[in-house]
Amino acid sequence: MVIVQVQTNTISYGKIHVGDSILKVNGIKVEDPVYFTVLLNSAKDATLQIEFLRNDKKTQEMASTKATIVIARPDCDRSWVKKALEKPILDAPSIRLADDIRDIAARERYNIKANAKPFMKKGPQNDKVAVITDIIKEHQIVSDNDEKGLRKVKK
Repeated sequence: MVIVQVQTNTISYGKIHVGDSILKVNGIKVEDPVYFTVLLNSAKDATLQIEFLRNDKKTQEMASTKATIVIARPDCDRSWVKKALEKPILDAPSIRLADDIRDIAARERYNIKANAKPFMKKGPQNDKVAVITDIIKEHQIVSDNDEKGLRKVKK
């Protein structure tokens, strides 16, 4: 995870810099962005010890919980991170799906199509047919809520 923005007028301003990679929070190794967010939200008023990587050197600093992050894969290229940080905030970086994700999606599409059952029948196969022999010319409406008899309706 890479820091993209640090809010001014916070404890973390000046201690955590844009481009830092977060390694540990309070001594706990953080690889999952969801778990990192849970740690930040659980200690809103407390001070966190965040261990991060800056310019390929390990550093430990005390920081508050107010930082915006960009989530990147662990095998992400550092040049991509630099490009993402140099772009204006309003222009979101365009990210192409990785080859492994495209392969998995293609394999799943193939499996779904291979196992798909046809939803339309190919012809009548001993279907039961209901035959109505009585021709109904009138419908009798029994009564309404006031127990009044209602008139007959012709078809």
